[in-house]
Amino acid sequence: MAIPTTPFDAAKYLTDAESQLELLNEALDTKSAPVVVHAIRTIVRARGIAEPTTKLDIDPTALSEVVAEGPDPTIAATLAVLHGLGFELQARIKSKAT
Repeated sequence: MAIPTTPFDAAKYLTDAESQLELLNEALDTKSAPVVVHAIRTIVRARGIAEPTTKLDIDPTALSEVVAEGPDPTIAATLAVLHGLGFELQARIKSKAT
């Protein structure tokens, strides 16, 4: 007998920029491009697909490239969407393991 389940969508719980930032940082910590792209797609879903292009300054082509399932988006499209969502990336020197 199969156990009934319901799909889980993290986007429902990412109701503010701080929780979305936490997801993005956790994804970046994995150093896995597919995980980072999935996190960005989840954040876009949490905000509503149409919001970023209408309320924020995001090129619709870049947004389409990032949210479309399939190959990883270009870094240019990814950065454009992150910027439009109100996030910025910063580099820092890794601390040496002691």
